[in-house]
Amino acid sequence: MKKNALALGVLLWAHTPRAALSSSSASSTNQACKGTKMNPFLRNLRYIPNSKLAVSEPEPAWFGNPGNIDDTKWTNKNWLKSRFHFSFAEYTNYANTNFGVLRVMNDDLVQPKRGFGEHPHRDAEICTYVVHGQLTHQDSMGTKESLGKGSIQFMTAGTGVRHSEHNLHNEPLRFIQMWLTPKAGGLKPNYGSMSVPCPQPQRETKTTQT
Repeated sequence: MKKNALALGVLLWAHTPRAALSSSSASSTNQACKGTKMNPFLRNLRYIPNSKLAVSEPEPAWFGNPGNIDDTKWTNKNWLKSRFHFSFAEYTNYANTNFGVLRVMNDDLVQPKRGFGEHPHRDAEICTYVVHGQLTHQDSMGTKESLGKGSIQFMTAGTGVRHSEHNLHNEPLRFIQMWLTPKAGGLKPNYGSMSVPCPQPQRETKTTQT
C-alpha cells in the first residue's frame, strides 16, 4: 500500500493538467525541498494566479475547534485558511466543479492546536501532500499516525470511512489535498502513506583516469 501511495502522489504531480495548478500548489514541492534543484516539469507549468482561487476561513466551531486566539506562532488570524481550486464547501461555481477525475484540490493552512474533527467520506480517492508541519491522522480503520514535511498520504474512502486531521504541534501546518473520483463505487476502504525524502543536490566530481 505504501508503494501505491508514493506512485499515486508522483502520478498526480506528473499528470495533473497544467491549467489546474496554482502558483501556490505547484511551488509546494520546492518549499518542502528548499535548496534542491527544481524538477524541469515544474518549471514549465502555466500557473493559475492565486487571485483566481476561492479563499475560505470558516468558523472554528464548524470543525469542533475552540475560538481563535492571538498567538505569535499563528501565521493567520483564523485557525484555517483554505484555497479552493474547484467548487467546495461554501464556494459554488458550476463552471468550475472539476477537471476530469480531479474533483477537489485544496491548499490548507492550519494553525497550531487546531484541526478537522471526525467526519465521513465515501467513494473518493484522497491524496494528501504535507508541505510543512505535522499532520496527525486518525480513522475508523484503526489508523493513527503523524506525517511530516514531504509526506504523501493516500486513502480510499470506498464504502465509507470516518477520519480526523489535526495539527497537534506548535507550528502551522500546510498541506495540499486532492480528491479523485474512482472508476467504481463501493470499494473497500484502504489507507497508506509514505515519507518521501527530499532529493539531495547533485555534486559534480572530477575523476582522474590513470
